[in-house]
Amino acid sequence: MEQGECSDDEKFYALAFEAAPQYKGEIMTFAQRLMQRGVQEGIEKTAVNMLVKGFSMVDIAEITGFDQEKMNELIESSQSAVY
Repeated sequence: MEQGECSDDEKFYALAFEAAPQYKGEIMTFAQRLMQRGVQEGIEKTAVNMLVKGFSMVDIAEITGFDQEKMNELIESSQSAVY
């Protein structure tokens, strides 16, 4: 991206803020939740790939901070999908 250019996301937020400035806080909160969800999904996909590659469940849990229940979910999903 060149200097002065902006992403589609930035354009969207600029238009949203212009159209409804009274909702700026709510729009930003929503955007932050979406970004956090994306980060979480990325960590989960990486953990599944690590399981598929043979990393130990203990190591993956330590690195990701996932608890036993989450690790069991990931084990189930790793048996049916590879990212």
